[in-house]
Amino acid sequence: MNLAGTAPFLPLASAAANAMLLRRRHDDPGQNDTALEMVNDLVEALAPRILCSSCENLITEPVAGIEMQGRHRHEFMNPQGYQFLIACYQNAKGCQRTGEYTQEHCWFAGYQWCYALCNQCHEHLGWHYFSASHSFFGLICDRLIEKNDQQT
Repeated sequence: MNLAGTAPFLPLASAAANAMLLRRRHDDPGQNDTALEMVNDLVEALAPRILCSSCENLITEPVAGIEMQGRHRHEFMNPQGYQFLIACYQNAKGCQRTGEYTQEHCWFAGYQWCYALCNQCHEHLGWHYFSASHSFFGLICDRLIEKNDQQT
């Protein structure tokens, strides 16, 4: 279905999503989006994202959330007495892993960990955990924000 001659407005969509669709039309007036392409763009625009609270770099998405030891969120205290509320994610493309993996003081049995930093501002966001069969990120909840294009 060619929607080139139709208005791309979706009455229930956010203003930001409609603006994004109009911007695409303005940037390339000859563009002939299919309905599926427009829906995919809208879904992407409205999908929540998890960002670094310091620089708003994209870290991961809520759909990457996983349960470890039966829960998505965990509260732990490190040997220095600092308490952390972390959430577990299968991937975090906005994080860089740094340091050597260690089992010392690991909160997840059978895993080793290293630090996970924002790959843009280098804020410490949590840890990357690794075992022989699985890996995941444990990210510090108060160092993340969740946003979508409906929020300013």
